[in-house]
Amino acid sequence: MGRWSDPDDDSSTVLFPCLNYASVICDTHSEEDNWKELKEALKLVEDGEKGYGIVSGAALKVYADSHVEAMGGPVHQFVRRKGKIIRATDISPVI
Repeated sequence: MGRWSDPDDDSSTVLFPCLNYASVICDTHSEEDNWKELKEALKLVEDGEKGYGIVSGAALKVYADSHVEAMGGPVHQFVRRKGKIIRATDISPVI
């Protein structure tokens, strides 16, 4: 995820490995601010990289091969394309 050395300056964002359990970029419970921190984090990576917005009540299961699965509710998916962050199709839980 991202952190800011200056909370008032988005250009001071850097990625850090958080718990370092899985190599995914994600944010949790930020649907009300439209995933601002997740989108800032995705600005720091190359085109094609994905990020996941884990809504309240949902979870993201990450497999060893980096395959992801939503649990408990949909997970919002974003991708960086041509320098822009766009919303991709949500990942729905497997029933």
